[in-house]
Amino acid sequence: MLDERATTLLRAVTSGAKLLELAALVASTQLALARFAGTDKVIVGTPPRIDGERRAIANTIPLVQSLTADLRFRDLLSAARRSLLDGFASQDEPCGPTLAELSPSRALIHVGVALDGLSGDFEPRPEIIVHATSEAERVRIRVDAPSYAGAAVQAFGALVVALLDAGVTDHGRPLTELPPAPRVDDGDGVTGPIPPGTVLSRFEHHAALRPDAPALAGTGSFGDGPRDSLSYGALDRRAAALARALEARGVGPEVRVALLLDDPADQVIALLAVLKARGAYVPLDPDYPDARLAKTLADARPLVTIVEPQQCSRLPPDTPTLVIHDHASAEPPTVERPDRSADLDHLAYVIYTSGSTGAPRGVAVTHRGLANAIHQFAEGAGIDARDRVSRICSFCFDASVLETFLALTRGAALCLAPRHAWRRAARPGLASFLREQEVSVIGAITPAVLALVEPEQVPAVRVIHVGAARCSAELADRWGPGRRFVNCYGPTEATIDCMAHVAPGGEGPPPIGAPIANARVHVLDEHMRPVPDGVVGELYVGGLAVTRGYDRLPRDTALSFVPDPFSPTPGGRLYKTGDRGRRRPAGVIEFCGRVDRQIKLDGVRVELGEIEAPLRRYPGVRDVVVELRGDDSGAARLVAWLVVDGPMPSTTVLREHLAVGLPNSMLPSVFVQLDQLPLTANGKIDRAALPEPEPERPALAVAFAEPQTEVERVIAASWKTILGVEQVGLHDSFFDLGGRSLQVTQVMSKLAKTLHVELPLGTMFEQPSLAGLAAAVEAALAERRPDHAQPERPAPTASARPAVLPLSSPQRRLWLMHHVLPPGAAALYNGPVPVRLRGPLDRDALVASFRDIVARHEILRTAFRMVGDEPAQVILDALPVELPVVDLSGLDEPTRLARTEQLADAEAQRPFDLEQPPLWRLRLVILGPRDHVLLLNIHHILFDGWSAGVLRHELARNYAARSRGEPSPLAPLPLQYADFALWQQRELDHPRIEAQLRYWQRQLAELPELRLPTDRPRPDQPSYRGAIEAFRVEPELRDALFALSREAEATLFMTLLAAFVALLTRYSDQDDIVLSSPVANRNRAELEPLIGFFVNSLVLRVDSSGTPSFRELLTRVRQVTLDAYDHQDAPFERLVELLRPERRTTHNPLFRAAFSVQNTVLEPESPPGLTISPWQTHSRTAKFDLVLALTDDEEGLLGDVEYSCELFDRATILTMIGLYHQLLAAIVEHPDRRVLDLQLDLGQDGGPSRAAAPTPPRASFDFSQGTP
Repeated sequence: MLDERATTLLRAVTSGAKLLELAALVASTQLALARFAGTDKVIVGTPPRIDGERRAIANTIPLVQSLTADLRFRDLLSAARRSLLDGFASQDEPCGPTLAELSPSRALIHVGVALDGLSGDFEPRPEIIVHATSEAERVRIRVDAPSYAGAAVQAFGALVVALLDAGVTDHGRPLTELPPAPRVDDGDGVTGPIPPGTVLSRFEHHAALRPDAPALAGTGSFGDGPRDSLSYGALDRRAAALARALEARGVGPEVRVALLLDDPADQVIALLAVLKARGAYVPLDPDYPDARLAKTLADARPLVTIVEPQQCSRLPPDTPTLVIHDHASAEPPTVERPDRSADLDHLAYVIYTSGSTGAPRGVAVTHRGLANAIHQFAEGAGIDARDRVSRICSFCFDASVLETFLALTRGAALCLAPRHAWRRAARPGLASFLREQEVSVIGAITPAVLALVEPEQVPAVRVIHVGAARCSAELADRWGPGRRFVNCYGPTEATIDCMAHVAPGGEGPPPIGAPIANARVHVLDEHMRPVPDGVVGELYVGGLAVTRGYDRLPRDTALSFVPDPFSPTPGGRLYKTGDRGRRRPAGVIEFCGRVDRQIKLDGVRVELGEIEAPLRRYPGVRDVVVELRGDDSGAARLVAWLVVDGPMPSTTVLREHLAVGLPNSMLPSVFVQLDQLPLTANGKIDRAALPEPEPERPALAVAFAEPQTEVERVIAASWKTILGVEQVGLHDSFFDLGGRSLQVTQVMSKLAKTLHVELPLGTMFEQPSLAGLAAAVEAALAERRPDHAQPERPAPTASARPAVLPLSSPQRRLWLMHHVLPPGAAALYNGPVPVRLRGPLDRDALVASFRDIVARHEILRTAFRMVGDEPAQVILDALPVELPVVDLSGLDEPTRLARTEQLADAEAQRPFDLEQPPLWRLRLVILGPRDHVLLLNIHHILFDGWSAGVLRHELARNYAARSRGEPSPLAPLPLQYADFALWQQRELDHPRIEAQLRYWQRQLAELPELRLPTDRPRPDQPSYRGAIEAFRVEPELRDALFALSREAEATLFMTLLAAFVALLTRYSDQDDIVLSSPVANRNRAELEPLIGFFVNSLVLRVDSSGTPSFRELLTRVRQVTLDAYDHQDAPFERLVELLRPERRTTHNPLFRAAFSVQNTVLEPESPPGLTISPWQTHSRTAKFDLVLALTDDEEGLLGDVEYSCELFDRATILTMIGLYHQLLAAIVEHPDRRVLDLQLDLGQDGGPSRAAAPTPPRASFDFSQGTP
């Protein structure tokens, strides 16, 4: 509430005019919203103005405002008045449809402002409404926000009132100087005991006390076995021997010693030796390019560099070196401890981080800050000599310092992971390492790496320190219960980590918490004033956590390390982190992103300027900006905008230039040429105005040549549409442009429709260039002669319907299976597709949208009944669409979510009666006013993976129209699924099908059974009980596999399949491998818009005999796959009838394993105002023994392994996943090595080591897989 004084001032400023009073309220609300959200551009809404007796229609008028540093409150007041007048002038024009069109997936206006006596009704209604009532002596302001926590709403309302009060008191002051209600800021820090001595002295204490206790275990120069170890005494002696050599070279206080070491044990020995010599160590990463190593050494200027022999050649000439094995291998019998030690204010180490100037900067860390950080985290975790602490992180990542000294300062064992364990390609072995070493404390780990491990795989772990990136609620929920799960925060400049929060799980995304003892953290505005709770500000770190600064860079240090106005002692400094955060009502701090342009890649900070600097040095580049942007799928990618004198260098050339000094992860994906960089009014780069990259032809090795003939132009047009590129050259390869194997079917379908020519799918692989494919088309057209032509294959069309409609071939297969399933497996072919809907939901529009889809697609109104002796499709004229509702909004969140999972699971297990439609069900679960879960369950006989995309597209189109009160915009379909079934039946007599069946009869003669070793015997009567384990193949490995595929003129599908065949060969000890792969079976354009079950199963038989190399095996797989594609129209059930294999109830008659790769999916769409995301489900069935399904996306490859629980244990499948991942990495490195000679990580029992499943099972049902 505004008090009497502020109310008088408000009325004086506004002259008592209600419009200006509303403008003042709008202005203060916009400013409060900007401060809460941490943005300089906001949008609020206001309802129409009441005009006398005439009641305006309900509406929500958007008011957009940019808040710049030079604006004053009176400027904001004037801008709000103009916006109100402009909005009221057209207030009868509904704004809802326009807002929905601008932002179809989420609401644009979250906050509304209204004034009694002036404002009408909102439509749509915002989530938060600031409502003012003008009384005689004061103005009462209330905030209505039922969906938000009371404390947050109260804080927001208080800030609106405080800003309105300050604004009318001095409306000429700049907005940046308007003080919010000040918070007495003590930095949220506590003072604790400062531990005596350095981390080295504490290590030496334990070495003297328990010299025979294990200090290092795992991997290192001390042994080869997983249980080998190096004692505290031996470690101390080796470090002392090396320290004497360093002292002889002149190492002492403040002297830098660089460490370029590959072996984890050598790294620990060397850093202890440097500290014993009272020097400061500078870790260098052997993975860095030589140019970056040279640059870092030139900046650090170490007195000497400790190296292993194999690294010496990488150093610049004349670099003073000390080879570690010449000094540290011989252990003196005793260790002399000179009566001198490093001062606590001396340097301990210098670690290089990404720098905004384009050069890495060394952060100088003292012993005092290091000793405090290690002591606080070790005390909190209760670490003692019984513990085993992991060291997983890179030596050049300061988290490795935390890992190392959490163990060595407490007498615990430090378990050294193999150096490749922190590389992405080898992370599936992480769980094995943690389990074998019986690790009890994970000293430091990023969320992405921890996600690769399941808690039950590492039962000994009791403490986890996770940091370097945002931690998800799912990860905290999984690991928090029963352990000390600590979410840590801290830049390198604040001595590893300066904040921590113990996350028990069940609290959502964990905050970064509160400062450790003797550290302080402030949340300040741009004038370094404390902000109120709930308001976003910049994080500043003070106390012992603050490091010395940037080594030998006084200017950079002065900019980032500023005087501390809150320090109780003179000379205190704050580190300006550049991170944004807000303090929650409970006092903990929530991370809210970056102020500047620093980003994180794989948990490591990267300054975008470090990418821009070498680009600016490229000849002809005048200016450049690099940003992290999302592509059409929402995945993040680096984009570079360049201003260039002369022609634009190719993408290949620019990436090669950057690769000299930057790792691959820092290379931009897209380069965009601009005439000049866009600027703001004050001359700064306007990053928001940088144009989105256009779809264009990538820089290829071949020059662009314009297609010349009509056939070439038709093919080029089809490629442009399918690949989403704007330009296709005559000599461009379809696969170099980004084409995938499943897209080949689309190309051939379009050629059949436009040029009336059908070519084998293998033609695209034999002739991948536009010119080559055009030549093949021309040859096929020229060979058409009436006397040699086969009967032309007619297109599917709507035709006269017989009295009895037959089932299609895939439907008949499923109908037969449905009737022989045991009662407990009746839901085997259910397809649950639950989705979460966030945003205001119009239930009537949702029901009407489904009603439109059911009316448009006959298949959704179809039953399957016996007519005479044959099953038939029976299509009903209409079916009601019912949406039962379950309201769980009154329950607490954990109970709501658990109950929803139970409902989804129960719905997925409810069987359908194929004779009683509908063969789909809907149910809506209400979690909150703007949060729902829609449970859709549909029988496979109606639906496949392609159909899911069609359904989602039509649902979005219909919902958008129905929510506006309009009819469905979709025209009736010219073809229905029943027409396809009739067309397919006629096709079975076509000579092409007869020829294809003869091929399959030869190819599948004397078919062997795949004999995988199982954990249990196969039961006589299967229950089809199954489960899914998921895993992720990282983008770098996926890209390398794609490059290998191109070299072999194969597709990624073929390469991944060949690796799976190699895996099955090893597991089964067979060299004749048979498995199934589904095809969409929509190779006619007329079939693409239909919902229905079209999938056909191809039986792939691969000969892996003769100990082939992987490249040879890939050649065999390529030929088998191409032949199968060329004969894919023969229905699977006709093969079974033709081959007549022995029918068994225990498994499929032709194959036991299946494989698929999905890489062309219809673009997901969300209805206006709603955000749709999958709701995770857990499969409980398995149709085959083993199914490997991979999806290619921007984050690499997502894999699902569906398996029979009757045959396999989960541990066996995790082992198989790990082995498959190892095979993928091995074939990239050694494609010409014999498959059986590829080295794999084998466990002690001779079997492959177990791997973690790093991702949860996919949330949506995969309809693309074949069926028995």
